[in-house]
Parts: sequence; C-alpha cells; structure tokens
Amino acid sequence: MELKELKAMWQADIATYKADIDTLKTEKEQNTISLKAFEEKLTEYETQIAKLAEGLTALDKAMADRKIPKEGEEEAKGGFKNLNDFICSLGKMVVDGEMDPRLKDYREKAAGTGNFASGGSDGGFLIPEFFSNQLLGDMNVYGRILSRCFQLPVSGQVVRIPAIVDYDHSSQTYYGGVAVTRGKEKGEITGTAPDFGQVKLELKKLVGLTAPTNEILKWSAISLEPILRRMFASAMSAVIEREVIKGTGNGQMVGLINAICKYEVAIESGQTSSNPFVPENITHMFELIPEGSVAPCWLIHPKDITYLMLLNKEIGLGGAFTPFFDLSAMTMLGLPVIKSEFCYAPNTTGDLFLVDLAQYIYAYDSSGEQVAVSPDVYFVYDQTGIRIVMYNDGQLWWKSSKLLDDGSTYVSPDLTLGTRS
Repeated sequence: MELKELKAMWQADIATYKADIDTLKTEKEQNTISLKAFEEKLTEYETQIAKLAEGLTALDKAMADRKIPKEGEEEAKGGFKNLNDFICSLGKMVVDGEMDPRLKDYREKAAGTGNFASGGSDGGFLIPEFFSNQLLGDMNVYGRILSRCFQLPVSGQVVRIPAIVDYDHSSQTYYGGVAVTRGKEKGEITGTAPDFGQVKLELKKLVGLTAPTNEILKWSAISLEPILRRMFASAMSAVIEREVIKGTGNGQMVGLINAICKYEVAIESGQTSSNPFVPENITHMFELIPEGSVAPCWLIHPKDITYLMLLNKEIGLGGAFTPFFDLSAMTMLGLPVIKSEFCYAPNTTGDLFLVDLAQYIYAYDSSGEQVAVSPDVYFVYDQTGIRIVMYNDGQLWWKSSKLLDDGSTYVSPDLTLGTRS
C-alpha cells in the first residue's frame, strides 16, 4: 500500500466515524440508547478520529519530507515506468551483458567503495528516489506498534527534544518547579522556576539485505517487486518493533522494558504462575495510565490470550460475570489489544504492557531510505544484492514516572506487570 492509498483509507475511516457519531446522536434524541452507552461510544469514536487525524498529520509530514513526486513527474523515476522496469533492466544487464542507458545515472561512484566492496567493474546501482520511498512507504501497514508511535522526521544524526520535567505533584509544584499558592496581601510570594529536561535521540543505521538470483531478476521481475516491498517493509518494521519493546539503548532504540519511566505494577498477594492474571492486575494498570493519554493500548504475548479470555469478575449477588477481554474486537476495558511475539514469556515482567505509544518518539532520517543494488557482491553465486539503509532511533518522551498529589500514587505511560512465580 502506498502512502497516498493509506491516506485515502484513513480519511475514509474518519468519515465513517463521523457518520457513526451522527447516527449515535439521532439514537440519543430518539431515546433508543442509554446515556452511558451513548457517552462510551461517543468517546470511543472521537478517540479514533483524533488518532487518525494525528496519523494523517504525521503522514502528510512524511510525504512532504520525502518529496514523493506526483504522478507524471518522470524525472524522479529516472525514466523508468515503474520499479519492475528498473529491476528488469538490471537483470538483463547482468545476464545479457547489455547496459541500459537509463541505468548509467544510478551507478555508484566506483567498484570497491561503500558497503558493496568488490573487484567487479560495474559497482552498485542506486534505485531512483521515487521507488526507494515506495519500498518502505507501507511499513506502518505491517507495523501495528510502529504506526501508533509519535513519528518524527529529523535532519541530522543527533536531535535533542525539550521535555518538561513534571513528575511530582505531591508538593503542589507543577511542570518541574512552578509553585501555585494562595497568598496574603503584601505577603511574600514563594515560587520556583520551571525545570526543563531533554530527550536525546541519535540516529543509528539499520540495514536490510537480500540477494535474488539473476534469473529471477530477468524472468520474474513483474512478481518480484511486490514481494520485495512486502519482505523489506515487514522485516524492517519487525526489527523496529522488537526494539520498541526490548531495545537496550546500546546501538539500538530504548525499549519499553528498559525505559527510565517504566512502572512495574505489583501482583496481588498470593498470586502465582498458576494464576497469571486476576482482575485486579488489569484494573490497577488501567488506574495508572496518565489522564490525557492519546493512544493507550495493551501489548501482550500471544500465549496470554487464553488466560485473558478466562479473566472475569463476579458482580453483585446474582453471580453475573463481566468479561474484561473481548476477543472478537481485540480490546480490553475498551482499549486495543495488540499481540506481539516480542513481548516477554508468560508470567514474566514484560508479557503484558499498558502503554501510551503516542509518548514513544520514533525519529527517522527525513531524507528517506537509500536503496542500492549490486551485481558484484554475490557474483560467484550469480545473485544480485539489494540493500536498504535507513537511520532511526526511539525512546519514550517521559524521563520518570509521575507522583500524584496524594504522595503515594505513581502513573506512567509505560506500565507492566510484575513476574508471577
């Protein structure tokens, strides 16, 4: 899916939610829906619209930064009709030894330079920018976690983002040092200056590499393009999402499990691995997600689904049970549930997260990815290397969990559950 197709899909989704809101208001006027149900559904629809609107803003920014040309701007395509045309031309050159004149402008400087160091005479070829942007334009489609993060295109390897240090309300100081008090006339005013922090992001290289045979390049170029696009987008988004959860910060992004603002919710007294989840685990985590969270969701290990399906709470004297987890909608307490193989094993810290991914900053090079092709690296195997290089980094915006006014309750956009042993 191209970026413009994704944009059209999200715009259509917004229109659908707005139509649903109009229907909902009609039902309320006709008294065919309870006030509680009306408010819950209205909040749900408005939240989804806000998320989609935020995604459209980020998408427009990405499209502008990557300078994706309009249809008909053949200059950016290097004279090639499409990526199939480019790949087919390359395959014919390798197999038949005939250089397509259009390829000459995309030959890398010289053989033996860059990542494709070899002794061949042809060196590598850079794919035209238009097509290289297309290859990874649908990473957000395959990355359900990545698509919910705050995506920040940057120029330069290092970026510092200001962060207000607002992590202790117990002393009635806000934004890290603004004291608001009642005062008497002519009395001395006590106050402090706000404390500002920084979040530092340093873009790191991420490389994807594959090597189809030259026969495939020549004879199967038409089917190769969508396969390559899906393979690279899926594989690289998977690596990024693994780091969003597990990243150590050492040569990679800082993951949720290692974030300095992570708050581990204690398990209940007597809870063991034979009872992985109890209702109180879920409600306590729900209590501690900050007010005003933009995109809160649950991240779970796939094998936790069975336990969550059995999770319910008896209400009243009639023995009625209320379910917490809705498998058909993949929601829990109304929030989306995303299962991820990168969550930790069941019963261990990190198998269940409640996280506001809008607070996770995913920064990437605004100039886009570089896609290069070389017939030299795997010359003796009669294969052609295709390499994608991108630069990115990521971490949560918060620098600590927040202590609320009661002096004992901590909230955080990164919540997980303690180990059950």
